[in-house]
Amino acid sequence: MFAIFLLASLNAGNGVAPTVLLPLLGGVLMGAVFTGTCFLERKRQQKLFGDH
Repeated sequence: MFAIFLLASLNAGNGVAPTVLLPLLGGVLMGAVFTGTCFLERKRQQKLFGDH
């Protein structure tokens, strides 16, 4: 997250679009990673405990 905000602050002189889109893209990417992690963890728990 620090790297995303650092890149956004370095690109601040190039206009509004890169400044807004870079953290937005980073947030979407982080959301996808967390969603995938939660999905895989839930599948692991279902296999471990037999919860269907």
